[in-house]
Amino acid sequence: MFQKLPPAVAVSFQLNRWLELGGDHLLDDLHDAASRITDAAAYTRELSALAHAREEAADNQGAGALFIGAEFFMAPADPQRRVYRERGIALLTDAFGIAPEQCAQVPFRGGALPCVRVPATGEPLGTVLIHGGFDSYAVELMPWASRVAARGYDAVLFEGHGQGGALEDHGLHMDE
Repeated sequence: MFQKLPPAVAVSFQLNRWLELGGDHLLDDLHDAASRITDAAAYTRELSALAHAREEAADNQGAGALFIGAEFFMAPADPQRRVYRERGIALLTDAFGIAPEQCAQVPFRGGALPCVRVPATGEPLGTVLIHGGFDSYAVELMPWASRVAARGYDAVLFEGHGQGGALEDHGLHMDE
């Protein structure tokens, strides 16, 4: 459920992304951090500190979500951006038990779209295709995919062009 976190609606929206991905136990930490966020640098600093603390506490899901969250407002040229993204994805992959064979790179326009397949619990009733839109990573959608799989459907997550690894690793920009 969406939580109103200060100081601004746009910041609250982003923090809610990481809350959903990392788990409800992050709410108090994110609420405290939100009160200190005044600009993009403060946002990155606060989420980075929380990510490191969660990693130290062996909370891979929370740490992974927060590393991706910290990366969100980093400048594209910031050398830590890729480090945070890769660390976040690795922690989340581990937290959600995603095996290497569940991941694929689907060729698309001279690059690739990163995909993850989450198998149904039991005999699959069908397949649900999930993507997040403008700025997400497939692994961000794991809470939803896990619920879909628990209800008997295979879930296939992908990053479209202009998103996540399709953009960052393959240079596939969004178009019309």
